[in-house]
Amino acid sequence: MCALTSFAPFRDPADVHDAKKASTLVTRLKEEHGIVIRSSEFPVIGSAKQHQTLRISTHLFHQKRDVERLVDALWRLSREMS
Repeated sequence: MCALTSFAPFRDPADVHDAKKASTLVTRLKEEHGIVIRSSEFPVIGSAKQHQTLRISTHLFHQKRDVERLVDALWRLSREMS
């Protein structure tokens, strides 16, 4: 089976439209932590702009320590970039 998890990683609600910021977080996560995830965009009814999220292929993180490492890195980077 395959699972995907998508979420907006930043505190500021306006950042949901910032494709460059989402892309930068994805790049930093790979370069600084060796973790590969993707960014994704999608339309939202009533919004003139696409919404940006991060997409994690959850099935690739098999061990508890893998998940914890991912979450810790995402928290740290999203705080630094907020």
